Amino acid sequence: MFNELWQQIGKSAIIVTPTSRLARYLQQTYHAQHPNLDITELPIISLHEWLEQLWLIYAQQTSEPRRQLSNWQSTIVWQELVQQSNLSLLRPTALLKDLQQGWQYLQQWQVPFAELQRFAMEDTFNDHALFAKWVNEYAAYCEQHKWVDEFQLPNFLQAELKSTKELQQQWILYGFDYLVPQLQSLCQSLIKLGATISEYTLPNLPEAQISFQAYADVNNELNAAADWALAQMEKHKKLGTECSIAVVIPDLKNRWLQVQRAFTEILMPENLFSGEVKSAPFNLAGGLSLAEYPLITDTLLLIKSLAASQPYSEISHLLRSPYWDGQEEYTKRASLALTIAEEGYEEIDLYKLNRFFQTQTSCSKLLEILAILEEEKSNIQAILMPSEWAKVLLTLLEKINWPNGRKLTSGEYQAWERWKELLQELSSLDAVIKTPFRLSHILSVLQQQTRNIVFQPETGKVPIQIMSIPETAAIQFDHVWICKMTADNWPMQAKPNPFIPMSIQRHYQMPHATYTQELAFAQRFTDQWRYTSKEVIFSYPMQEGDISYLPSAMIEHNVTYKTEHYSAKWQTWFSPAQLEEIDDNYGVPLTLTDKTLRGGTNLLQSQAECPFQAYTLYRLGLIDEDMEAPLSLGSAMVRGNLVHTILYGLWKKIGSHERLQQLSEPELLELIHKQTESALSKHYTIEQKNREIPEIFIEVEHERLAVLIIRWLEKEKQRATFSVHALEKSVTVDLAGLKLNLRIDRIDQLQNNEYLIIDYKTKRQQNLSFAYERLVRPQLPLYALTEHLPLAGTVFAQVTADNLGFTGLVEEAYISDLPKNSTKSLAVTLFAQQRSEWRSQLETLAEEFLSGKAEIDPYPGNQPCQRCDLSLLCRVRHKKMEANDDN
Repeated sequence: MFNELWQQIGKSAIIVTPTSRLARYLQQTYHAQHPNLDITELPIISLHEWLEQLWLIYAQQTSEPRRQLSNWQSTIVWQELVQQSNLSLLRPTALLKDLQQGWQYLQQWQVPFAELQRFAMEDTFNDHALFAKWVNEYAAYCEQHKWVDEFQLPNFLQAELKSTKELQQQWILYGFDYLVPQLQSLCQSLIKLGATISEYTLPNLPEAQISFQAYADVNNELNAAADWALAQMEKHKKLGTECSIAVVIPDLKNRWLQVQRAFTEILMPENLFSGEVKSAPFNLAGGLSLAEYPLITDTLLLIKSLAASQPYSEISHLLRSPYWDGQEEYTKRASLALTIAEEGYEEIDLYKLNRFFQTQTSCSKLLEILAILEEEKSNIQAILMPSEWAKVLLTLLEKINWPNGRKLTSGEYQAWERWKELLQELSSLDAVIKTPFRLSHILSVLQQQTRNIVFQPETGKVPIQIMSIPETAAIQFDHVWICKMTADNWPMQAKPNPFIPMSIQRHYQMPHATYTQELAFAQRFTDQWRYTSKEVIFSYPMQEGDISYLPSAMIEHNVTYKTEHYSAKWQTWFSPAQLEEIDDNYGVPLTLTDKTLRGGTNLLQSQAECPFQAYTLYRLGLIDEDMEAPLSLGSAMVRGNLVHTILYGLWKKIGSHERLQQLSEPELLELIHKQTESALSKHYTIEQKNREIPEIFIEVEHERLAVLIIRWLEKEKQRATFSVHALEKSVTVDLAGLKLNLRIDRIDQLQNNEYLIIDYKTKRQQNLSFAYERLVRPQLPLYALTEHLPLAGTVFAQVTADNLGFTGLVEEAYISDLPKNSTKSLAVTLFAQQRSEWRSQLETLAEEFLSGKAEIDPYPGNQPCQRCDLSLLCRVRHKKMEANDDN
């Protein structure tokens, strides 16, 4: 294929390609035919490397050469110019990319600034004027500092290079679909200085066998392409011949992960289920941003945790990272992450983590690392220049042996090497960042750059190349498959640069400016594909989500419609056997012991609302309190506990309705404030050991609670005479052998020697009904069964700012004794008879639970499902949707 090109290498010619990827491909192809040669010494270089060589020649010719401005440095300069304009920008990153692209086009198409300025003066909307202003400032800034950026470089070399022996050699340009005017001018200038420059194009192959196929959707098309590539590879393997296969995906950049997953599932499914990752038989162009590689993600999170406190979820993720030194401590580190949650941390930094773990001896290696970080705290909290931060970060990561957990994969190793290069490049930012910064600012600079860098680990020569359209310009293949040849995708839509006036873009024929240019681009590649392969398959998806597609009119072949469903081979490994239906409405019955079960009233409420939920949570143990997130300082549960604590302390001191009435307002207020302060102190003193709590927060919470309690006690004063019989009483109830532990907030003795059970609630109680067939709100009925005292009723005391009052069930004779306009209670004539009915209902629920009943039967209606997290397990919603579809 490349024999003529290889002959030129033998004559001391240097091959120049537009991209590093194409240069590597040619190097690997040449090395496969000449294995004795060192691949790194082959005279095949990218355009970037060629310009670097020319720059070195220029630097040798002058005593005071200018400085090259890296892409990163250039981005920082553009960013500062935009920020100086004090504009409110919705998408600053996208604007910066469009701005740099506009500058690139101006340089490559050699547009005089005066021409841009003329249009800027006529600009009604100010976009072109703003662009011209930034371009003028940027060019002046570079000239002032004697800088040359990568887009200015060819123009600069053309003007500054002088004839020398190093320029009198042969360069062959290969793979350039189109030479921009800037490169054309540079080549002409070099030829005048004695260089020999030519372009090489592969001779056409005979016209390929072509077909056009349609698939149901994007996934089927992608899976079919991967399946076809595997079949071609295996066919050549059986014949003992090498093959080159290309799968071309126009929007590869946006679908990179989807494409990688599809080809991995079909070509190497064992990688999905094995801990050992085998090398892939395909090379996927483009890649993820460097920031998306897990190793770099965790490294940035580590630095972020040194700069400031991070949420518990982030710290938990960091502790579970596999890149810590001491991989044998992984499980123990995960356990420590749970300890942080139990202690109530919402956020924490690595220094607090060190102090918190001082008593932990199970993670000795982690403690050593945290101690090193503590020692380096002064350096980390310093204000330094970028070059100094580069040294600090490199030294710190080396000291803690990061990453030194498990053995790095080839991709991880290459990503880490690129990260270290990035830190070295950070030093160069001293030239454009003139003031020192804290770590937090340097971190944001690193995060932005790692998001900008598209990183692809290098691979050896492989038979399958997955690439975007421009990358096929200079390569011939045995087999080619081109995806997504839809009417609206081929030719592609025009995407002119938003900053350059359209008349300039049309006049200079800048890329993607007009539909005519896109049409010409599409026609050029469509014709090329016909003669660069033995077999070409065009395909398109008929559907993508809600969007329907038509085939591209540029592919002049009849469409073959493929109705098969394409799936990965591994899915057949788990093909279902013949299924046997069983009745799974019952699980294993519960063996009775003397022990009581955890769950209390919640267990029976769950059994009433849905037996499956109760079985899953309380029999299978899906409730794991250790995994629960830490409570927020202002969470409903914390505030509810505070109200309970305050009311317990108040009634322990007051004791009766009579004493409440006797207290003067100052005495009552003093008592309320003391109990509130005591409750807050007890709760937040524990919290303050773990995190800093603003004093203003505690003051505001104190005021809120005191006002709420004052309002509640006013309601209590409106009741008939009573005395407090018991507070926070622990009781056990036995229902058909099922023993449950309960705690009653308060029991009042009434003036007729009957008793009222009270349970405090700090949120509104809705739909409190005992008329359902199942007793879905069993708390008050359960409390009623625990006491053998003569009861007048059992109620919730709603201590809420917007709904103070009582709700529950009381005897009709006592209704009038409760505060007016604050009671939503159901009256019964004989409360004793009601208790008997409740016992029967509750024992039925207990018997169902003990028997292992686990039927998926939410009641009433789908109300329990709305607050249940088990829908993916029981699939009740999915079944209802299927039933609706059937109907």
